[in-house]
Amino acid sequence: MPQAEIYVMRLDLSSQNAIRSFVKDFQSRFYHLDVLINNAGVVNKHLIKTKDGIEETFAVNMLASFMLNNLLLPDLQRAEQGKIINMSSWTHTKGKINFDDINGERRYSGLRAYAQSALARILITYEQARRLEHTSVTVNTLHPGGIRTNIGKNNKGVLATLYNFIQLFQRSPAQGAATSLYLATSDEVKNISGKYFVGKKQTRSSDLSYDRELAARCWNLCASLTGIEEK
Repeated sequence: MPQAEIYVMRLDLSSQNAIRSFVKDFQSRFYHLDVLINNAGVVNKHLIKTKDGIEETFAVNMLASFMLNNLLLPDLQRAEQGKIINMSSWTHTKGKINFDDINGERRYSGLRAYAQSALARILITYEQARRLEHTSVTVNTLHPGGIRTNIGKNNKGVLATLYNFIQLFQRSPAQGAATSLYLATSDEVKNISGKYFVGKKQTRSSDLSYDRELAARCWNLCASLTGIEEK
């Protein structure tokens, strides 16, 4: 909108202290939050740990959104209808949650870590939707499609060649944002929560993603790693 005011707030999603500081800053400026879109993500070739001692892919792709979703929940509840939108990926179908080695230290694979974080985001989406069932806040997740981004820019050798070739056939970032914007603004999904979308349509995610026991266990893991307790 031409008349909209835009505020840019910097945030290091790999730092839990930075996330908490961001939330305090946001809450000091604004009274409510209408839409929270968790879009940021990383994938690494080698194991990288954050200052909090957590594998960076899981920390940024999963724990950061878990913290924001919970710490900003009071602000979302003050909106007429708060919306949480968690970006995931089709790679969740290849994922599993390695509770015994969440950092992947025994045998690290960047793609495996990414798939794990994508599955975790969907599990947490469904779990939080159940927990917020009797509130005005909705929680949904989506796969945006193959998008031309720089997420694989650090690849080398054969992976770099493959990445550059695939980029030729992928959608633009603007096209990739279409489903997120649809979930954020369309009246068609006003009261829909706990669903997975591809191309603006509800789609079934992997069978594993509907495992409620696994979702609860994943939620407890995220709560333990972040110190977030449900209020």
